[in-house]
Amino acid sequence: MKKNKVFFVIFLFLQLFIFFSCTDSAKKIYINIDDNGCSEKILMVREEQGNQNLVFYNLKKPYKVNSYTPLFFKAEIDKSEGQYIFTIHTSVWTKEVEFIALDKKTSIFFTVSQPCEIRAFSIRLSETSNEYFLENSTIPLLNEIGSVNKNDFIEGYIVSDNFVSQSENFINIISDNTNTFVFDLDGYFDNDPLSHIVIEVDEKPLDEIKEVDIIFFTNGKNNTVKAFPVKGRITITSTDLSEIIPDFLHGKTETNRVVLISSPDNANIFNRISLIRSQIAASPLVALEADFETIVNYKMENWRNKEFEIFSLTLFPEYLFIDIIDYRVQDYMFKRLAFFVEKAGFAGRLLTDTQMQARHGWNAHNYKADDLCNFFNLAESTGFVLSDEEELLKIILQENNIIKRENSLYVPLTGGILSMTREAPSYLRRVFIMHEGYHAVFFALEEFREKSRQIWLNSSPNVKHFWEIFLAYRSYDITNEYLLVNEIMSYHLQQNPVRGQAYFFDNSIPQLANRYPARRDFFNNLTQNYREEFFSISNEFADVLFSITGLPSGNLFFIKKAN
Repeated sequence: MKKNKVFFVIFLFLQLFIFFSCTDSAKKIYINIDDNGCSEKILMVREEQGNQNLVFYNLKKPYKVNSYTPLFFKAEIDKSEGQYIFTIHTSVWTKEVEFIALDKKTSIFFTVSQPCEIRAFSIRLSETSNEYFLENSTIPLLNEIGSVNKNDFIEGYIVSDNFVSQSENFINIISDNTNTFVFDLDGYFDNDPLSHIVIEVDEKPLDEIKEVDIIFFTNGKNNTVKAFPVKGRITITSTDLSEIIPDFLHGKTETNRVVLISSPDNANIFNRISLIRSQIAASPLVALEADFETIVNYKMENWRNKEFEIFSLTLFPEYLFIDIIDYRVQDYMFKRLAFFVEKAGFAGRLLTDTQMQARHGWNAHNYKADDLCNFFNLAESTGFVLSDEEELLKIILQENNIIKRENSLYVPLTGGILSMTREAPSYLRRVFIMHEGYHAVFFALEEFREKSRQIWLNSSPNVKHFWEIFLAYRSYDITNEYLLVNEIMSYHLQQNPVRGQAYFFDNSIPQLANRYPARRDFFNNLTQNYREEFFSISNEFADVLFSITGLPSGNLFFIKKAN
């Protein structure tokens, strides 16, 4: 009997030893570092402070980082719910990451990018947590920290199940309706420079959308832009930044930027900021993505080509915009296309230089991919000799994946091309770029095309007759309904509905009345009785545009430099 008791005691002791050993093992937290092929696993000791509202994880021994080559880490935090601060403590700096957990495991990505000793990590409740969380939440457990390959590193994100919030080099402080972020515009990847900053905000009805002030601080200087959110998104490209920040060059910025973002009415509209990185195209024939404001003002001394620069539109990057030095070069590249695609009496024909010589093309241009293919295919099948500029245009379209050569034909891929010239006065350039920009929307979106067509079909006979006269006077092929609707839409949207009334009734109608005196009674009738219908049609186009795209009428300039 005594023997059995002894065995029982030994068995119980072994069970308790195994249990406590496993329990102790389960509590052990490590940082796993793999740096240039050398692996190290360092134990971290958990220490609670401040009534469990702050938990430190001290490394058993500090880990020395000896170079400026960044190390990328992922911290896995256990299930939790609430707002917390995750902090990295080193001998040189302390970095805080605020995150929101939704009862899910949370992954936080961060970097260590200079020589230092990594000494500890901590988690605490955020001071911005509501009273319920402050009173009832406990600090979540840190499961482990491990280094990750830079290709797997997600810059700027905290991932909690499917919920994403700011991370790593974003420090977000909300005060007096202002958000302050600090991040490195050049970043850590020499081969992957910054291409976009994307700021996501709450979506609003058009009459409630406010421009957001964004201030970039560097070395005591600041550069401010006013940004208009489209469908809850502000996109600033590296090309935009090169205009906003004088010393910013693609992939060449060396300093961190303090970025102040403020909303006139509500600081809490901001949902997420993302930094997107990609290679900058080496070819001068590949488009630079940019906002219309940047395109209009882009310094000619920065053009990569002597006589033109190639952009793509931020909102519709499949549409190129070629800004050309003067009308002469623009005509060499686009005039024959204008007659082939849009001119009354000439559509579908390739005119010789002699036939075009005394005729006017357009001051600005827009063509979709299938029309471009038809033009080049007809020239090739008939042996028509195109200009050097038209041959260059063909190369540009292929370089930017608008068209491609397939067997013996050119076939459309996506998008199209727009153009204007630096020879036009600045006020006209802004009108031209908006007019052509709305054509890109029409080309891109079938729903918008169909609803625009319905607005045209529902217009009164006299209004339809006005547009036929107006467009025929400008030499458009009015037998082409697609072209007709596209132009009517763009003339309505190139300014807001109120300014549209002035454009039509103070400008266009009197001009036509002088040009066609025999029809003066018709134009007088329009002036006296159709103002409301014109205004209503402009509003219909504006409402359809905003409901489908989030774009306003009369404005396609969304990143405006304020100083």
